Amino acid sequence: MGNWRDILAAIQDLTKGTKVIPGDVFRAFNLLLNDRDREAAENITDILDGFKPSSPLEKLLRTKLVDRYKVSTEAWALLLSNDSLYVNQALKFDWFFSRNEDAEDFMMNILPKLSYSTRLKILNRYGSHLKDTGAGKAIYAGVKSRYGINNAALILPACSESFVQHEIGKFTTTLPRIVVMALIDKYPTLSARYIEELVDEKTSRKHKIVNHYCCAFIKLSHHDLSAFVNLLEKHGKQFPAFRLGNRQMKKLLKTHFDKFQHDFRTMIIPFHERQVFRRLSLDQFKNIYISSLLSSRPNELFENYRWELPFTSLEYLKPSVRPLVFTSAFKIKYNRDCTADDLLLKFPSLWLANLPGEARVKWVDAKIEGMNEVREQAECISYLPVEHSVPRLKNLLASSLDGDTRTEIIRCLIKSVKINGCPKDLKDVIAYLTKKYQNENSQCKRTLLREISDLDEKVLLKLDLEDWVPILEFINSFIHIDDVWSYKWYLLFIFGKLTHSCFLKNADVDPYLRKYIELTRLCNNGVLTGSVIDIGRKTAFKKNYIEWFIREIPNIESKSYDDYFVVQLLESISNYNCTTKQSRIEIPDWLLEDLQRIVESPNSHFIGSIVKILEANKDVQLSDRLLDIWFPSYSSCEVLCRLLKRNPEKVLSNADILVPNMVNDKFRSYSYFYRKCRLYEQYGIPSKIISNCLLTLERKSPEEMGVPEFRNQLNTKSHAVQTLGILQDSSTYLKLCSEHSPSKQKIEENSKEIQIEYGVQRGICKSLTHVSSPLDTLPLLPKFTGGDYLKVVCGSLVGVCVRIPENVILPILEQWVDCPVSLRKHVLRLISNIAPIDTSIATFQKMFRTEKNTSLRLVLFIQVRNTFIAEPTEDSYKTFASIVHQLTEDDKEILDKLFDMNNVHEAYISRYVELVWQLIDSKWKNVLPKGKKTMIKSIDKHVFKFLSDSVCDTILEYELSSNLPNTPPSNFICYYLMCCSDKIRRGRLETVMAALGDAIKTHWNDLNRSGSGYAFPIRHVVSDIVESLCIESKDAEEPAKASLLLSDMKNSLLEYVGMADVLKESIWLDVYSLYLSQKGETNFASRLADLYNNYIQKHWNNFGYPLIDHLKSVHQRFAIDQPIIVSNTKLALELLTNHIHPSCHILATEILSSDLTDEEEMPMFETIIDLLSSSEIPQVRASAACYFRNLQTAIALTPHNADASLLQAVH
Repeated sequence: MGNWRDILAAIQDLTKGTKVIPGDVFRAFNLLLNDRDREAAENITDILDGFKPSSPLEKLLRTKLVDRYKVSTEAWALLLSNDSLYVNQALKFDWFFSRNEDAEDFMMNILPKLSYSTRLKILNRYGSHLKDTGAGKAIYAGVKSRYGINNAALILPACSESFVQHEIGKFTTTLPRIVVMALIDKYPTLSARYIEELVDEKTSRKHKIVNHYCCAFIKLSHHDLSAFVNLLEKHGKQFPAFRLGNRQMKKLLKTHFDKFQHDFRTMIIPFHERQVFRRLSLDQFKNIYISSLLSSRPNELFENYRWELPFTSLEYLKPSVRPLVFTSAFKIKYNRDCTADDLLLKFPSLWLANLPGEARVKWVDAKIEGMNEVREQAECISYLPVEHSVPRLKNLLASSLDGDTRTEIIRCLIKSVKINGCPKDLKDVIAYLTKKYQNENSQCKRTLLREISDLDEKVLLKLDLEDWVPILEFINSFIHIDDVWSYKWYLLFIFGKLTHSCFLKNADVDPYLRKYIELTRLCNNGVLTGSVIDIGRKTAFKKNYIEWFIREIPNIESKSYDDYFVVQLLESISNYNCTTKQSRIEIPDWLLEDLQRIVESPNSHFIGSIVKILEANKDVQLSDRLLDIWFPSYSSCEVLCRLLKRNPEKVLSNADILVPNMVNDKFRSYSYFYRKCRLYEQYGIPSKIISNCLLTLERKSPEEMGVPEFRNQLNTKSHAVQTLGILQDSSTYLKLCSEHSPSKQKIEENSKEIQIEYGVQRGICKSLTHVSSPLDTLPLLPKFTGGDYLKVVCGSLVGVCVRIPENVILPILEQWVDCPVSLRKHVLRLISNIAPIDTSIATFQKMFRTEKNTSLRLVLFIQVRNTFIAEPTEDSYKTFASIVHQLTEDDKEILDKLFDMNNVHEAYISRYVELVWQLIDSKWKNVLPKGKKTMIKSIDKHVFKFLSDSVCDTILEYELSSNLPNTPPSNFICYYLMCCSDKIRRGRLETVMAALGDAIKTHWNDLNRSGSGYAFPIRHVVSDIVESLCIESKDAEEPAKASLLLSDMKNSLLEYVGMADVLKESIWLDVYSLYLSQKGETNFASRLADLYNNYIQKHWNNFGYPLIDHLKSVHQRFAIDQPIIVSNTKLALELLTNHIHPSCHILATEILSSDLTDEEEMPMFETIIDLLSSSEIPQVRASAACYFRNLQTAIALTPHNADASLLQAVH
């Protein structure tokens, strides 16, 4: 055994030579260390100290040594280095981030030396890999204290579940998606609760966007299926758009079928409809259909459209079992026979395919008598069983003289076969049509061909080969007509199913494929096009089709195919070889020759398509065979990287052609290749590219340039300088950049030479982030940070600064603060991101006192406000409040932002509102004359709950004094009365009513003579307040207390004004008070009828018919708000049967619907009509007559639901 110096020397020797392939070096490196592993491990410190890499390849070997022997001190050295290659490699050390022995040292001595970019990446890696939750908690606390809660969020997955549960509630914005994904891996149950907050309407106020978390929903379904199902069940309608695969669907059906059965429409949300229905057994389908898909009433089922689930779901059943399933499900659901006379004729025609044959015959016989059009009759007959439909349609066809009508009847013949799923009958129908109607026009034949091609594949695949003979004869009968090209897609579908059937039956497919080729050539002027390849795309015999084309196409006729055919065949071979590893398809010589011809053709439109196929191709053998055809003239980044790894010599030998092409193309298209080829220095590939780029930059522009030459010069020089930023060492490249730095900040001339030089300078600005040592670029950046260059350099300025250690870049940024306004905004945002939160806030506070520019003040304000929103503490609030106090009338844009309270923490909302309100009332009065009204509009029910009593009283006083008596107050008054405890509700009501009462006493009869608005404003104000309060109360969290409030409101109102003036308002309050007190009760209609009767008994003599009008209008509005709670039919019946006052009966006719559409309510309607028609009171009979005159019905009146007296009453 030698000493460690031998190991070091052997490692260094690996990269020596002129033809070194990185893959070979890494293999030799591993073999070397495997042989001398123990010795290397014992001396790893000495080896690393002696190893001074001079090339990117040697740097990689150094990182591999650190990784293999887990040298933590060296890992930190790599992360703290100024070399992006070292940093990126060290971030891949999973073992390193699985532990942290000294969290305090990490916080005090490591974090300040990290760049912002590296800091976030390290925290993210710790969050994913750190195993010690104690260390995770310590790091989280330290990062939160130093950089804020949003930075600390990345480490949350490394903390204990209880700690995460406690901290997660402190976030005022959503967690980063990457954090949620990591939490799902570790704590799926906790994550499910958090995701529920994202979609729950009650808690999603601060989580506005859930579409960003689609991947989190999918991942949760894999980690905790039960939690996902519960979430889907509760909030499926709020889910973002995503789809789960077949595996998850199978698991759900197996473990949670009961929930599918209970609420199928919700459970199917993350799946495609066909996914689920094709996996259901017949019993499962039937259970789901009964419980979730059939509507609650038969009439609603009849109104379903063709695309709705109750109809489309049945299409997944075989036609033979469909009627049995539907009729039995209908019987179970409604306890009625759908084939009975009283129901059968109500079915629309589209439902007939789901009914038994006898029922269809009965339906058609009953309906067809009223049809005068032959087309209508044919459409009707097509739903019959084949043994009934075909003879009757043949008779119609024979008697029809109109060509278009015959075409429609022929379509119905095929449709009948399709509906009934009878493949054997298709043969007879086609044979009959071919024999009898072979001279029909082309439109008729096209229709027939289309209908055949649209037949279900399962039907056609059941045909025997002799059953196909009539179809082929029919096709032969019209192949010579002029517009045969329009049939090619129909031929594709038909012959696809025919040949598929041949493969399934092990029959000879050759004659049929040859026939298909013959017909498609005829459709395309004798030339085969690429669409013919699609014939076997979706079958299990794709390889058989492709091999047939490869074998037979050259023998059919020389060059009888176009370039598109060649490209499609190549794509089919490539796709098949990529998806099937066992049996490849070799590319034939004749196809290679055609591809060569296409590539060499100067006018070919398919070169790009060929290159894309090869880029996506993963079949190495195929790529090697095709490489010489298009390389090096056409070479993408993906292909070059693949070639670089396997055969770098080929890249080098063709560099003279490749490099100019790459430089001419977009820089981004080859940037990954440029980074890769840095490892092939010994081959000379980087130097070859560098020399070409330098020549491109040095090339002088001709004195006279046309537009194409100018654009070429502009693009190639810009791309060349960006390429050098990746390949040249930092010092050399930055020296080159200095030579091209702008001498003036403003471009005054607009010559082509100046524009080309500006293009080079723009390329330099874009390339600075590619320099491997970001710190070295800082001296160059200020030269580009002014005038016409600032907009271009901003991205690189930020990109460079976030990759420089915090302790280095912060002093520099603080020096840059005294710069032009346009640049200072970016500097301030960088300070906000990079600096510790205390430092940045102190800096911003200090700057805000002296800064006069309003746009910069806006940036400073937003940074301070964001800090307060993210971490609402006493200190952050005081800082925010101090900034707000310094705002002036010139800060109009900032003042407008103060009205947004969406993300203000609940504990500070009241103080926030009070602060802004006071300043609007004092120093901002002139600039925000409507500020208080805007503030009130911003206060919703959620915000109001957290306002103090004093703030509420202050705002109420303004609301009442500024609006009364002419304008209704906002909804704030409703929140003021409803969102409070019982102890203070009475006092608040007295306060409101005192102000309202004074206005009523003084202005009740005042006439508005201004010419606009309401004539008596205070009357409208009172009505508006009452209506708003009633509507807001219906969603009250405590209905009983809200009911009491409405009753008190009514009593208080009547203290100031008589019942005659507030009759309608009194009804509003009583109706909603009753609703709130009876919430959940089943006898609400009876209680509501009692309430209306009490009003009529008590006030009819005083108010007469206006009372009926008020009761009707209030009830109609209430019925709109609560359609499920109250049934107008049931209420009318209560008024007629349980109350004797004639006005109750008149009110019943006023609230009844004029359309009879609900079959379940027909018995009540019958009773109502009987009672009204038998009334002896003239007023009631007159009102009933008016109702009967306008009554319409959508329900057939049969002896089952109508009798003579009913019919007489209606007439």
